[in-house]
Amino acid sequence: MELLVMFNIASCTRMQCGIYFHAYKKDIQVPVCPLCNTPIPQKRGDPPDLAVSMHIDSDCQSDIRKNHRKTFSNKCSSKGCKVKEIVQVKCNDCGNNFCLKHRHPSDHACIGKEEAIKLKRLSALNKHSVVSQNDNRNNSIVFQNLQGTMSEDEALARALQASLQDEGRNKRQGLQPVPSAHRNRCRLS
Repeated sequence: MELLVMFNIASCTRMQCGIYFHAYKKDIQVPVCPLCNTPIPQKRGDPPDLAVSMHIDSDCQSDIRKNHRKTFSNKCSSKGCKVKEIVQVKCNDCGNNFCLKHRHPSDHACIGKEEAIKLKRLSALNKHSVVSQNDNRNNSIVFQNLQGTMSEDEALARALQASLQDEGRNKRQGLQPVPSAHRNRCRLS
């Protein structure tokens, strides 16, 4: 005699008998990407390996895969050459990266170690001077906006006068100077 066990199936709301329950025969599994650990949808009957490989090739979001996509990242520094190599070929004299065609100093018109060092120093110095000039311009513009057409001495005298006036008002009102953290609170003497 068979024991009838009633239970609910998760995929539908009907009650089923235990005799007809054969979940082990369906063998439906969802493959998971080994790199990013996300479930990968697939069509029934297709091999899971195919779905995983298509996912890795197209839209896998793992760090390993993102780094793997940049295979040809070593661009040739020779003028007009657009070749990108897998391996980095640096010139011992100038320190630039070149393709296999321009790897010899005679092929890329190498300037030498000393000249390369001079150029790097000049570019760093020029970059620093441009940044400092921009800072000076910005500071002078801000200063002019704040003080208008007054000279520096006039602006200092006006600031001192305003400070003395504020101090006099505080004394007349009997208020103590309040730290900035307590400005929003009520002050009574």
